[in-house]
Amino acid sequence: MAILIAFLAVILILAALACWGAARRVAARSYAPLVATLAALLTGAGLCAAISFSKGGGFLAGIVGYLLAHGLAIISGGLLLGATVPLIWRRLRGNDPAASPRPAPAPWDVIGFSTLALIAVVLSAVE
Repeated sequence: MAILIAFLAVILILAALACWGAARRVAARSYAPLVATLAALLTGAGLCAAISFSKGGGFLAGIVGYLLAHGLAIISGGLLLGATVPLIWRRLRGNDPAASPRPAPAPWDVIGFSTLALIAVVLSAVE
């Protein structure tokens, strides 16, 4: 039980980081890296789920892939939350054309979350 709580805590921390990174990307109006990160996370979740469902035999076969697929889905939900809240806020507040976009942040989020999705797929296949 303690392992599941630790796993959930790590997933929630990563979802919060994704939310923060997406909000920074929307503030800088750099949407292509945001979409690339979302695509990597959702593709990784789909692959983990497909690998998990194809496992047969044994007690709890494919449970690691199942958990990793849900973890990647939760992280992509945090990414979507971080992207939509600033857009809605900007829309409700009124679009200020004089406000210039912030400089684009470094691509740590794209690299980090894409690597995380790749590691999750490999761990799901190895199980």
